[in-house]
Amino acid sequence: MGKWHAQQRCEQLFPLSDCVPSHDWQLSECYDSLQQRSSQCYGSLQQRSFTKNWRLPLALAVAVISIGVLLSIVFLAIRKTTVGASEGAPKKLIHASMPKKKHIAAGPRHHEHGRFSDPTTSTSNRRETGTQERIIGISRSLGRRHHVEWLVQTAFVRVRSQPNFSAKQIGCKGNGSIVFGERHGKWLQLTPERGWMLIEINGHVLLHNRTVNYFQVENGGCAQIGRFPVIDHFACMRAAETLGHGFSSVNLYTGAHLHQEGCYAQYGVVWFVPTSISCRLDNCTQDAQRQPWQPICSSGQYPQWSSSDGFLSTADVKESLVRKDEFARLQQQQQQQQQQQQPPLKCNVLWPATINDFVRAGYGAAIGFFQRFRAYANFSHCRFVVSTNFAVNWMETGLAPFWSEELSDGNFQDSWVSAPLCSSMSWTSNLKPTMVKCMMSPSYLSDAKLMAFIRSHAWPAGSLYLQTIGPRLLTYRQPYDHAYVAIHMRHGDKQLEMASLDQKKRFQASNYLVGLLHFVQETWPHLHNIFIATDDSTVVREASAMATDSLKITFTSNAYRSPGGAPNSQNGNHVNTHTAVAGVLDDQAALALSSVIIGGSDSNFFNVAKALNHAIHRGMPRPRPWCWDAYAQRFCDNDFSNVRV
Repeated sequence: MGKWHAQQRCEQLFPLSDCVPSHDWQLSECYDSLQQRSSQCYGSLQQRSFTKNWRLPLALAVAVISIGVLLSIVFLAIRKTTVGASEGAPKKLIHASMPKKKHIAAGPRHHEHGRFSDPTTSTSNRRETGTQERIIGISRSLGRRHHVEWLVQTAFVRVRSQPNFSAKQIGCKGNGSIVFGERHGKWLQLTPERGWMLIEINGHVLLHNRTVNYFQVENGGCAQIGRFPVIDHFACMRAAETLGHGFSSVNLYTGAHLHQEGCYAQYGVVWFVPTSISCRLDNCTQDAQRQPWQPICSSGQYPQWSSSDGFLSTADVKESLVRKDEFARLQQQQQQQQQQQQPPLKCNVLWPATINDFVRAGYGAAIGFFQRFRAYANFSHCRFVVSTNFAVNWMETGLAPFWSEELSDGNFQDSWVSAPLCSSMSWTSNLKPTMVKCMMSPSYLSDAKLMAFIRSHAWPAGSLYLQTIGPRLLTYRQPYDHAYVAIHMRHGDKQLEMASLDQKKRFQASNYLVGLLHFVQETWPHLHNIFIATDDSTVVREASAMATDSLKITFTSNAYRSPGGAPNSQNGNHVNTHTAVAGVLDDQAALALSSVIIGGSDSNFFNVAKALNHAIHRGMPRPRPWCWDAYAQRFCDNDFSNVRV
């Protein structure tokens, strides 16, 4: 029945003429009632007509589908019979179809216009890879196959609370970091993290997107299928969700068995193993790597530090020191080769200045000069000579030997009396009353030659610092057993060096406790453990009052401090008792081993600690940014890009 006919039929059944005029309001109610009943009539007739018109087509469709299903069943039965007769038993089919000793290399094998090309989608590899996946047992990602990940392209990109430049900064992502989110214009809204990141500015790309696929391997590893382990925590959460496990199923693994870093599924639960508690290829037990742990893999590769928080265990420190010792031995071999080519002149440096003398003169400046002078003297084929008493005291402090020859106290004193001062090396006068003497021809070593040597970048600063303090780092007990931020705050007599008004303002701003802690919470919101190295007892009292259950703050207990910092009267003549020296070295160790280091480049103490931190973490996975220069107001991760360590 058509719309017009249905409408006419209903109007005939419920005519408006049935309403008898009495009062205006009664007539209006009658009209409304009849119109409502007429509309219900119209709807009922339309539904009845729809059912009647579609009854026959629906029956035909059901019949066609039934016939199709029946034909499919017959076709599959015939095909199965044919395959079984031609290739033998099903047990032999698996072995026959397995590629003969063909290993799939780790990592993507095909690239097209800079993008990953999945080998399983290639026509030539579809049959072989499909068979391999059936044998290993691969669960592909559910739903859509291509998932978007964003990589930080620049040194760092700030995370803001809202998509605008004036919004509060709540985090920071360094170069190579992987993030996830939804694009809104030029901004990326992070998920599952909170915040917004700028994708591009003035045509300069800050975040680059890539598409990846996730896989769950039931038997084997990621390398066997040409994929990469998922070693990023948020990537593990995204992969778990797309594989049907869900965000909430991801747990941080803290078990007793060592596993390789990555993302694993086990009975519907997903475990993420970070670098800090993972094993290496040589100490992973078979129990830890066997089923039912099923690795989750990705077609995209992740930065090696993705699962690391920058924390160094005692084993990591030892490994770093061994690596630096090998570098030092290589340097020594090169020097020996140079000496064989050119016979060195006789040059001996008689060195009596102890670590206590360094602290008295100013540890940062003294150790900095010493390492430069040491590298320059070795480069010039000079030998360091010390007394037996000096050697014992130096090594008892936890420092490594640097000398070429050790004389008895009597013989050293005889040589000392007859040797002249190193008058051509003016900085040695800062160690007064302790002096340094040189047995050499006049001006063989000089300030001008030293500066030329430093400008040549021929000296490995970080390695020399690390070689000197290495033994103490091995025995030092870190303030926390996990990642922490170390802040150096220098007050007191340091202000005497701030000549201009601008320098004084920057010095005050860089040592403002509340501002520094606020910056830490904005830039590294996941780090809640703070270590502060300072000469000011007032800072200790104020920071202790600011500590909470969610913000831990600690200090070196044996460091010498004064209210307001070291007094001006101690400039160049600091307290250098054994306790004070131990406090200075412990502060240096805590700064060097921290995951994040903050301080001012106007301080030699901070500059030495920064070089140490970079040297000992070199080659180890760590996130960026990890260094903030509060005096220059900039990140200082790249300060060592052209420096040998």
